[in-house]
Parts: sequence; C-alpha cells; structure tokens
Amino acid sequence: YGNDIWLAYYQVDVKGKTSKLDVLNLINIPSFFNTHQRPLFNNLKIHRTIKAHIFGYFSDLQLIEHILVKVNRGEVPSPKVSEYLNELCRNLRPSMKQNDQDYRIISKLMEVLENIQINSISRIVADSKDSPKLPIHVKQELSKLFEPYLPLPGTSESETRFKENNQLPKDIDNLINKSLKNIGESLIKEKAGLERGAYDDAMRTSALKKSEEVLNNLPKSIKNKRILFVSIGGADGTELYDLMEKTHSKHGILLEIERSSCDIARERFKNAGLELEIYQRDLIEELKEALEFAQNLKDNGDVDTIVVSANAVLHELPTRSKSDFRLYNYFHPLEIADFIIGREPCEPLNWTEYIRLEGPFKSFLFINLAEEIKRHTKRFSDVKNPEIISANKISIHRALALETISKIMYAKDISHELEECITSFSRNDLELEIKETLFSTHQIPIFGEHISDSFKNFWISNKFSAKSDNGKENQGHPNTHILYILLRHGI
Repeated sequence: YGNDIWLAYYQVDVKGKTSKLDVLNLINIPSFFNTHQRPLFNNLKIHRTIKAHIFGYFSDLQLIEHILVKVNRGEVPSPKVSEYLNELCRNLRPSMKQNDQDYRIISKLMEVLENIQINSISRIVADSKDSPKLPIHVKQELSKLFEPYLPLPGTSESETRFKENNQLPKDIDNLINKSLKNIGESLIKEKAGLERGAYDDAMRTSALKKSEEVLNNLPKSIKNKRILFVSIGGADGTELYDLMEKTHSKHGILLEIERSSCDIARERFKNAGLELEIYQRDLIEELKEALEFAQNLKDNGDVDTIVVSANAVLHELPTRSKSDFRLYNYFHPLEIADFIIGREPCEPLNWTEYIRLEGPFKSFLFINLAEEIKRHTKRFSDVKNPEIISANKISIHRALALETISKIMYAKDISHELEECITSFSRNDLELEIKETLFSTHQIPIFGEHISDSFKNFWISNKFSAKSDNGKENQGHPNTHILYILLRHGI
C-alpha cells in the first residue's frame, strides 16, 4: 500500500483456499526503500539504542529523549520496543512533578507511541477492507485479528476490546466471598490437608517459560561450558530438568521445601539418569550448604560454572523462614555463583502510593477481604485502611491492592496464600541489598519490571483500572514482578 509495508502470512491448502491466517509480524516503515532501492529498516537503529540502554550506556531519560528524536524523524519502533518504552515511562512518571521538563518529555513519548500503535492498526484494517486485490475471506480474517485492538468508540484512553485467549471475566464478588469463607474455614482445618491445586498448576505452567528466560539471558561465554544449575524454589524440578536437558548438563541442585514436589523431582531425574541433589529444609538454613556443595563440584572439576535460578522465593521468607530473615541472609551466599537470575513479585512502584481502584466488585466486599489480609500480614501494619469512593471504586494502598487482587485470583488456595506476602519487597529493597552484598564479586545488576501473564490476563479480562489518588492520572496496570540478572566479574 504505497510506501507502507504490511507483512502478513497465511497458509493455503491444495485447492487454494485459506485454511489459516497468521500474522507473523506487522511492519509499517515509511519509505521502506530509499532512492537506491536498499531496504531501510529504521527500527533496527532503535533496537540498538535499547540495547545500549540495557547495558548502561544511556540513562532512562537520555534513552527517552533519544528515541523521541528518532520517532519524530519517522522511525517506527517495533511492538516489543514500544512495550519496553511504555513500561519505562510509566515507571518514571509518578516520581516527577507535572510541570517538570522531564515529565513533559516522558508524557510526549507515551502519547506518540500510543498514536503510532493505533494509527498503524487502523490503517491495516482500513486498507484491507478497501483493497480490491485481497480475497473477501482474507479481509474478514484481517478485521477479526486487528479490530479488537482499536480503541472503543467514545473513549479517549487506549481502552480496547482486547481479551486474552481463553480469558473470560470472572464473578469477582463470588471469588471474594469464597476467599472470605475459605479464610474462616482455614482457622479450624489442618493446614497440611489443604489443597493447593490452582497454585501448583500455575507454577508448572510457568516453569518452562522461566527455563527459556534463563537460556535466553545466559552469556555466550557460559553456554558451551559444563553448567551446574541451582534451582531455588524450583517446585517439582520442571524448570531445572528442562535447563539440564537443553544444555546437556549432568548435575543439578534443587532447593524446595514441599515434600510432594521433591518426590516428583527425585523420581523424574532418577529415571533420566541425571545427578540431582535436593535440599528440602528451611531455605536460609540450606542455602549456604547447597552452594558450598556446588563450589566443591566446581573445585573438583566436575563442572565449569555455577548458574543460579530463583523463582519467587524471597516474598515467602519473612513469614515461612524459621530464622529472623534479612535480605542479606539470602544474597550473601550467592556470591560464589557465576550467573544469577531471579524473578520476584514486588510492590508496584509504577503506581502512586495510594490509588483509586475500580473494578467489577462491590466496594464493601473488596475492602472486607483487604482488611482481612491486612490483619494477617505485618507488612501492612502502617498502611491506612482502604476507603469506599463509590459502589465499585475504592481508595487503597498500591501494595494492598495488588495483594488483594492476587488473593482473589487464587481464592481456592487462600489459606496457603495468606501465609505469604507477594509485596514484601520493592525493587528499591532488592537493588539496595544486591549492591550491598554482591557489588565486590559481580557486575552492576540488570533490573527489569513487568506484569506477569496471569495477572495481566486477569486484570484485562475483568476490566480493572487504577488512577492516582487524586483521580487525575491513569496508572495503567501494575508491574507485579521484578527480574534481576547478575554476572560475576571477569566472565
């Protein structure tokens, strides 16, 4: 369509009829060919700029200013890059005053990115409908694919009809009532006999994705060596097994307190002929011993390098660990690791401290559950009680809001969930302790904040929304997790 290139792909059967339409990539690059007829992929320059920022060559604001100049020149960032930039802007903006120059720069980039996305999708829908060259069935498929991403009529925000696959709105009030009921019942039941179905299913589902994340972030200097993987909070060993299988590793260490998960892992690794050492007691008590065992294997020449992967364990330790837990108790033993990658739920710092939360719930019911959570968790002792604004809108602390919605997601397992607090720590807490304990042995850590897929699906499908406590600024979805990556000096 003129100078705009839309790249799509669809499969056809032997009779020439479309059997499946699958858009692999959507490229909208003005002047795709210059006067010399050479491909001009302008967004590759933006990708290089992003990479330079990740490795510390640009500050956050320098990156935003740099990208804004490129976008104003007509260069178009890819959807992945746009998502990265939007998240960066959402994190920075709440800490700035509205009349600051930096605030205006960030707001301008967010506006430009949103317009690029909406205009690109609008044009492909319009062009596909008007093109005489496209078969009718292909036009219909294109409309189905892209129209759900366009803004709803009459909305000024980027609200869309989009629904995640297989995600339908839940009866939130019913889930809240179930949570409150289960909390009451858990007081008279033996905790050991409680089901953990939803929780365990979610852990297994995400294990392979976490394995892929580890492999994608491993430095080239490590990938071809004999790796010893240490999986902290690795459940039934699904992630660890996948890592060892794909790297042909022979030795693995699993730290997991749940006996049933350890039994599954032990049997699976035995059948595969892989060496697995399991540490099943309190994590803080076991961590030092486990890593000393790892160091001995390295010293004896059985392995070349030690890679630690940690999955959402820190938030459990303040309530589950037998010791008086401090973050440095966890990070200090990790100093022997050559590569560390961890994922933790965290307080959503991209939101203002108190927010106006709106959703498909009765305000008094949501507050009842939030106050029950607050009563069970020391973390919220200094947080003020949530207040009703309207029938389905409340004022609430950002951490307590995230904590309550997460408990609703796992209403069936509420008794287990109450024993931990997913917002125990923020990025600032982790960043401080990592630098305090590992600065002398490891390079400057890389941090990234994001929303988990499961929470994003739940948030979007149930049409939750958040604004600043004064009601003036949309807060977007919360960043529910932090990813941190550390590499030993000299590697």
